This record gives sequence, structure tokens and C-alpha cells, in this order.
Amino acid sequence: MIEVKNLCYTYGTKTQNPVNAVKNVNFTVKNSEIMGIIGKTGSGKSTLAQLLCGLLTPNRGHILLDGKDIGQNLKNIEDIYFKITMALQYPENQLFGKTVYDDIAFGPRNKGICESEIKNIVYEAIKFTNLSESLLNRSPLYLSGGEKRKCAIAGVMALKPEILILDEPTAGLDYESKIQLLDSITEYHKKEKNILILISHSMEETAKLCDKILVLDRGNQVIFDSPQNVFKEHKKLKNLDLDIPQTAQIMRYINEKYPVNTNILSPHEAEKEIIKILNNRGA
Repeated sequence: MIEVKNLCYTYGTKTQNPVNAVKNVNFTVKNSEIMGIIGKTGSGKSTLAQLLCGLLTPNRGHILLDGKDIGQNLKNIEDIYFKITMALQYPENQLFGKTVYDDIAFGPRNKGICESEIKNIVYEAIKFTNLSESLLNRSPLYLSGGEKRKCAIAGVMALKPEILILDEPTAGLDYESKIQLLDSITEYHKKEKNILILISHSMEETAKLCDKILVLDRGNQVIFDSPQNVFKEHKKLKNLDLDIPQTAQIMRYINEKYPVNTNILSPHEAEKEIIKILNNRGA
């Protein structure tokens, strides 16, 4: 379980114009849960993610992993890095291995895992991310944007962390690659039963995958609740320049003429609701 209590972070504390990027954020995520973080650009999403995985140190507040404050456990900070890992929004910023294989194997090697087992881990990681085996001996710097993203995600998956943070994992991917990657991430999460934290601009992705959603605006926590309750607040989200999922938008349009459940987020559930209306009208 990860608990965040009154978390604050300010950039440029010693300058004349400090920026409060995260302000008094509080939430709890339990094992096997998926949490989404949404908000417009500049809302503090990436800063919060970097705080959670120890890349930034909070100015105030606490991050507790299984009841232990990671900020007070600096002697064992390497253990924290293995337990909480993150694929950055711009994967080229974290790829540095001579080959794709070496890049994915870097974390497991630093954990002291033997090479024979590392090979199995690398191949399992590329299978989850649908990265081609033919790329393993290539330099990660010469991959396409989508391949770099998959390589970075495979690298963090290879550590099998207790908490996996993905910052815009599907950015730059075509539709088919997005679906494949999201399905793979979901399958990986079910297998490992870890905590997954997903930062995304896609309301569809967060509605489909997440158990809880945190909404940020200029560093402030606006809502932390289930997807159903978050997307009920369509007026509040609109004021934050955020949309609701397309399925929910369609159900709201239909509701202007026919009474339907507007709290539906899944296309499959929407289909059943519409068929029910059609059958009733036919009767």
C-alpha cells in the first residue's frame, strides 16, 4: 500500500518566483489497484510521479510505502528504486544502454540477478510490450518513438516493481499499438498484482483501466474517487479543461431525448443500455 499525506513540492524555492507544483495532495492506493492521474498540462502530474518514485524530494509531507516513510529511509534508497519504478513521459530521457537488450537488462543486473534468469526476464518484458525480438541487438537510440516507449516500459517491467508508474504510456502510438500496449499492461498488472499508477490525457484509458482517479489542477487535488464518481463531475471537469470519456458524452446526448443511465463509461455497457431502450420502444 502507498499512502500520500499532505505532499508538497515547490520548484525554485531559492528564487524570487517559486512555483508550487504540488500542494497538499493526499491519497491511498492498495495492492492490486490501478490509479489514474489526470489534469491539463502544468497541473503537477509528472512532478507528483517523480516524487512518488524518489526522483524528487518533497518540501513537505510524507510518502509511506507499507507504512514506512520513503523519505526517512534514505539509507535503503536503492531498495525504494527497485520497489517503485517509472517509465518517463519522454522515454529517450531514460534509454542509455548499448543495445535494447542491455537497456532492459540494466535493472535486473543491478539487483544481482544471474544472467540466465535475466534473459528470461528480458524476453518476458518484450512479450508484454509487443516489442520485436529483432530489435534486441539494436541501439535504443535508433528506435522509432513508439519503439522507444515500449523499450522504456519493458525496462521498468523487468524490475517487477511493487509500484509501477507509467507517464503517458501510449503517447505517440497508433491506435492498434495503443490497444495492444494497454491490454499488455493490464495483463501484466493482473499477473503481478502490483500497484499501477497511470498518468494519461486520455479519459477513455483512465475510465477503462483505473479503480481510482486523482484529478489535479495547478498542483491542487481537486477530486480523488472512483471513475464513476469522478466523471459525474462533468461541469467541474469542464471548468478544468478536461473532457469526460466519449461513451459518457454519447449517453448524455441520448439522455436529452430518452432516459438512460448517463453514468456508463464502458462501450459494452452503453451498447446493452441502448439495446434495452430499443427493445422497450419496439414493445
